[in-house]
Order: sequence, then C-alpha cells, then structure tokens
Amino acid sequence: MLSHQVVGTTPDREVDVPKREKSKRLQVVISEEQDSLLTKTAYHLSNPERLVSKSEVVRLGIAMLNRAVEEGHLDPELLETLEER
Repeated sequence: MLSHQVVGTTPDREVDVPKREKSKRLQVVISEEQDSLLTKTAYHLSNPERLVSKSEVVRLGIAMLNRAVEEGHLDPELLETLEER
C-alpha cells in the first residue's frame, strides 16, 4: 500500500520517501459477538514477529469477500447471515 515519492534532491542523490495511498475511513456498528470474532481472528493470524490488528482483519475480509463474489464462489448461507441481523 505504500508507493514512493521523490521529495527532493541533493547534488549526488534523490531523496525517496514512502507515500501512503489515499484511504477512506469507515465507521460501522458491530455487535459484541462480531468484535469478539475480529479479536479472535486477529489473534490467530498473529505471531510473535507480527501482530495483526482488527483493522487488518477487516481489510483482509473485504478482499476475500470481493474475490469470492467476482469468482462466483460466494456461499449462499453467508448471505443468510445478513438477513439475520
């Protein structure tokens, strides 16, 4: 998600600094059960060298859901959970 932007030069080299991609902030209300699932998933994806945040779990879930929809592999039972809420 990081790209690089040249921010200046010196006589013998360019200064290359990472530039963040534009992002959007989304606020949603989730149940305690959903928060617990996010926490548990982040814990299972983490290891001593790399902790995974709940935000990263959400971004991963969005990517996985999008891929399933585009490839036609979305489980119809998953859509039923939307109707239960």
